[in-house]
Amino acid sequence: MSDSELFSWIDYLLFSLMLCSSALIGIYFACKKNKVKIEDEYLLGGKTMQVFPVAASLIASNVSGILLMAVPADVYQFGASLFWCNISTIVSVIISLLFYLPVLLQHKYNTIFEYLEIRFNRKIRLLSSIFCVFQMLLLNPIYVFIPTLALAQVTGFPLHAISISVCTICIFYTTIGGLKAVVWTDTLQTFVMYFSFLIIFIKGVYISDGLTNIWNTSFKGDRLDVLRFNLSISDRDSFWSIVIGYAAILLNNIATSQATIQRLMAVPTYSQAKSVMWIFMVGMVISHTSAVIMGLLIYARYSECDPVTTQQILRYDQILPFYVLDIAKSLTGLPGLFIAGVLSASLSSLSTNLNTLSGIIYADFLTPYACIRKKKKNTVLKLLVVISGVLCILSVFLVEQLGGIVPLCASFTAITGGPLLGLFTLGIAVPRANSKSSLTGGIIGVAFVIWITAGNHYYKQNGAIQEIPKTLSATNCSMWTNISPMLFCFCRVTTKVSELPEQPFTLYTITFWYYTIIGCCTTIVVGYITSFFIYDKDNTKIDPELIAPLLHFLLPRRHMKKNEIDFELQTPLKMPLENNLIQ
Repeated sequence: MSDSELFSWIDYLLFSLMLCSSALIGIYFACKKNKVKIEDEYLLGGKTMQVFPVAASLIASNVSGILLMAVPADVYQFGASLFWCNISTIVSVIISLLFYLPVLLQHKYNTIFEYLEIRFNRKIRLLSSIFCVFQMLLLNPIYVFIPTLALAQVTGFPLHAISISVCTICIFYTTIGGLKAVVWTDTLQTFVMYFSFLIIFIKGVYISDGLTNIWNTSFKGDRLDVLRFNLSISDRDSFWSIVIGYAAILLNNIATSQATIQRLMAVPTYSQAKSVMWIFMVGMVISHTSAVIMGLLIYARYSECDPVTTQQILRYDQILPFYVLDIAKSLTGLPGLFIAGVLSASLSSLSTNLNTLSGIIYADFLTPYACIRKKKKNTVLKLLVVISGVLCILSVFLVEQLGGIVPLCASFTAITGGPLLGLFTLGIAVPRANSKSSLTGGIIGVAFVIWITAGNHYYKQNGAIQEIPKTLSATNCSMWTNISPMLFCFCRVTTKVSELPEQPFTLYTITFWYYTIIGCCTTIVVGYITSFFIYDKDNTKIDPELIAPLLHFLLPRRHMKKNEIDFELQTPLKMPLENNLIQ
């Protein structure tokens, strides 16, 4: 990449302003005096947060650089099928509001895993906490790797030096500012993210000669082939694969996520928590749609000159920053604004996870076994943030050796996310489930997902399973010189199985979208079936408040105390009271 394509001083200024603003927000909330409990202030913002900043924080932490960079690259290669993620988002939010949140928000749990201890026992709580911590530790380096990949591409700085610097800034403002700093930096970063994408969209449409030309080019290149309703479990781009698979992924991210529940508990009332969820849903739909459109803009630009084929870039994960540099030659500051947007999305996800990790480790692993003085609690929480951040920095070195970001993220999430969702579903929706059967289901669910994920990865490495993109061409590269015309025409085969003597087992060919729902369903089915054979005397009585209100009709009388039966007969079902969430 030539020097003219690298950052200008204006780009560096815009990028630096965003980082400095995030750090200053952290310093502000670190210096601000509060009279609430230390834990509530650091982890829950004193439970006085407003709806919009919390909703913006929830959007920013769920969008991340994975969506902003990986989704456009995926659309460029495989088509706009990811548009169906919008349906998954709507379904997931509605299910969360109907079944999960009424239960998880009605009590003042230190972590949502405390619910599992009350519903089952402490072993289930610890198992679930371990699942969550493991999942976050796997995803954190991906959040860091994405913006550093883009920043290294446009600045020429070493990737690892950038990752250490960026992660250090995130650790700094998360450590000193707590949840309020995380929420308000997320709000700022959400604005930067959307504004940068809006400017890039306007410039991209202008460069591509209008929306009509973009549509026609995408249609001609088969990128609008979204009406794929086949039921093949190997098709990564079918309607059912994306809607069902992503719905399970997002349901795990919002309904049974400590990060989400922690933010919803930061607002004073349950009605405000519901408002946060509706705003979150709209924001996610806008984000997904924007990312898909960005992918089509990129394809309209490079439909006849694929940058990877012509070796302009090394991997498709780099195509969005390459596109921004390409169209921004006459618009100084756009690359810096873009990097600020991508970095904002990734930092919001990372800061959320660091803050959440500190709360989980403190409440579930330290508090029960260590006597921590009140004056030391804040120090311990901050130290946990730093340790989690350092582990993230060290793990970034491994991420660059792995494959594409979308399947990588989905696989990492599914290993523990699916079984974790299954455990909460057993508790909230299956009254007969007990601690022993649920523990069995959770362990088997994790083992099963690891098995099919490892098998899929093994055969992909050996070339027996391949994900082949749509047609990629390099026949008209007049925009660049010294490039010979080439044509890489790939037939549309989503998962291609080779003719090698050793054919992969059918389960290994399942698309990564289904991994989370498989882990969830395996946990639920095993937990339910084994509950008929495994008796647990500690779970013979069930508090109705631990079951979703809409599912109280499933409660057997023999599972309830007498006074609870009388309560059920005399009292109509109600949603959680507003004052249940007030400190």
